[in-house]
Amino acid sequence: MEEMLVQHLLTERLFRTIFDNSDFTRRNIIAKEIEKVIDALTSRAFNRADFLKSLDRYYVAIENAERTITEWSEKQSFLNQVYERFFQGYSIREADTHGIVYTPQEIVGFMLARIRFFLQGVIEQSRDAVRRSDQLLQLWRTYRQRLQESTSSGLALRLVDHLFEAPVTSVPGAAQKLNITLRSAQMTVNRLINAEILQETTGRQRNRIYVASEILHAVEQAEA
Repeated sequence: MEEMLVQHLLTERLFRTIFDNSDFTRRNIIAKEIEKVIDALTSRAFNRADFLKSLDRYYVAIENAERTITEWSEKQSFLNQVYERFFQGYSIREADTHGIVYTPQEIVGFMLARIRFFLQGVIEQSRDAVRRSDQLLQLWRTYRQRLQESTSSGLALRLVDHLFEAPVTSVPGAAQKLNITLRSAQMTVNRLINAEILQETTGRQRNRIYVASEILHAVEQAEA
């Protein structure tokens, strides 16, 4: 535990400066917990900046060397080399018996590539979802405007809202959703047929099924 605290105390600045990340100790969960321990131990004993001031010339030399590096993978490799040399000098016995343990650069690169691929997929799916949502919203507005221009009753507008939840209905189903009689439900369905919102699909005289095909098509595309 003592060696972990010392290593963190001495190398924390390099992680912040090399990767230009002032929030390193707050975002990295392990570094965050170590910082809490160090703060508790040093709050009354000494000032960290003063304690490390004598090492400033070494920090500056490393930071100056790093400024010529632009690629993140190269920064990671550079930091690995610095940390390896530090560890070999700080704890020779541990370095000789256990070696320097860190994630190989090849694995880090592979992990970063997979993360980029995954995030790109998430971004594309999000864009597609937004596009489909916009399409459905525009369709809803078009239907309502079409019905309002034909002076349809409020029941027709309510049934349109239900169709965006389930784009297939029947007269009994519409009657149940709107809490109206079958006759009123049939009249309401007929209004949506006349407005070219619903289409009858069975061809039967009884037990007919009506589909809002434009809504269904948009939903099926979104789920594809």
